[in-house]
Amino acid sequence: AISFAHRIDRLRQGDRALILTKVATALQAILYEKADALAKKAASFNASANSAARTSSAAWCLAGWAILPAHWMD
Repeated sequence: AISFAHRIDRLRQGDRALILTKVATALQAILYEKADALAKKAASFNASANSAARTSSAAWCLAGWAILPAHWMD
């Protein structure tokens, strides 16, 4: 037969396991939220970098068209 103290000990172990499971689930949710926020920041940074690259490319293109006719006139 299982003693009363042994039953109480099993209940406490179950409670600890339940608490640890809840803590792990909460930490997992926090980590997913942080990872999602970092992914959004990275995507935003990437979009900004792509926009800057397009602007730079357009500026070089316009500069080329401005220089080219002057070169032809020499």
